[in-house]
Amino acid sequence: MAKNNNYNESGGSFARIEELHESESWHFLDYVPFHAVGDDILTYDSFLRNSPYLERFANQIGFIALTLVAEYPAVMILTEEDEFFKTHPDLKPEVNIRDLSFEQLNAIIHDVIVQDLSSVQILFPEQDTLLDIAGELQVALYNASGEFLHNIRLLAQRNGLFLMYHAEDDSIYLDETPDNHPGDKNLP
Repeated sequence: MAKNNNYNESGGSFARIEELHESESWHFLDYVPFHAVGDDILTYDSFLRNSPYLERFANQIGFIALTLVAEYPAVMILTEEDEFFKTHPDLKPEVNIRDLSFEQLNAIIHDVIVQDLSSVQILFPEQDTLLDIAGELQVALYNASGEFLHNIRLLAQRNGLFLMYHAEDDSIYLDETPDNHPGDKNLP
């Protein structure tokens, strides 16, 4: 797929974000280093979403996202969700918010995760990679490879999270090494 170089306008960025969402494989950040399918997994998932762990997760993801944004050029777009924008009237959907302060961006990421409203789409145009931060425990990474993926892996480890890989065949596994899948063969 050819790169969309029109990243400076949110319309071009939003189109590329939608394309990346169509990927059949992606990475995601999780508390658990395996694909949990036990009988109590839904009860456990509900517990996590209604416990102090959700606040902690919001802080961990905020740290990871802002570290990446500080290091790499990025476009940050909020998706439309009426309830979120009622509590944040100064923000608009589908507009690049990257120039806001780190304090403001961290607060937005926190609110998206904890309130489970809207999502923050962070597009890294030079890497052609998307970090999708949705509500609660949903953080996906599309088209990540090489040094960028390596840095995310390190940030996840530093924060006590696990980088998981969802393959095209719907298998899910812990992404521990650069040799786990073909898209990550070019690590230095």
